[in-house]
Amino acid sequence: TVSGAPSGNLYVYPNPNFGQFSVRFFNQAGESATISVYDAKGARVFQRQMVTTTAYTKLDVELGPTTNSGVYLVEVLNSTGKVMGSKRVIVRHP
Repeated sequence: TVSGAPSGNLYVYPNPNFGQFSVRFFNQAGESATISVYDAKGARVFQRQMVTTTAYTKLDVELGPTTNSGVYLVEVLNSTGKVMGSKRVIVRHP
């Protein structure tokens, strides 16, 4: 049996990127989670709620072509509002 070992790590990749990246985190199947992305001013620029399906569920994030280059904070909350992890990501446009 192959399974995911519990971890508090949050994986955001690739980093840096052009506003398109993936987020993975450890979770239980059927768990509710909210992924938010904040710009350097603290304004939320992306948010998506999801119900996870497997350990280390993957969510693809696309911030869009109008997103400014800069450092963004990716944050994952569980269904009770507890922060499961956060990570900084660099977005730069050619």
